[in-house]
Amino acid sequence: MNNDIQRPADNTWIQVAETWGDAESAIVVGLLHAANIPTYIDQTGAFPIAALGQIGGPGKVYVPAGYYQLALNLLDEDEDDFDDEDDDLLSLLDSGLPL
Repeated sequence: MNNDIQRPADNTWIQVAETWGDAESAIVVGLLHAANIPTYIDQTGAFPIAALGQIGGPGKVYVPAGYYQLALNLLDEDEDDFDDEDDDLLSLLDSGLPL
């Protein structure tokens, strides 16, 4: 995944997420970009996954210090939405209704 901007050495950037591979990085960065939050992705140690045609491995997503709390709030809100969806699925499975 290409970084939209280069990480400036004189600016304070703070890590807001750890990701695994291009797909997860794209989701996190897309959410932050939708809120006009600049990002920097460090995928040092990433490696190609030939079978999937993408990059795998650890990644870290950074934002400028001034956007840190907003970014955390957005990512936390997004995580809560996934948790709610998981709870809905578990409730449906527990209901005994045929799927």
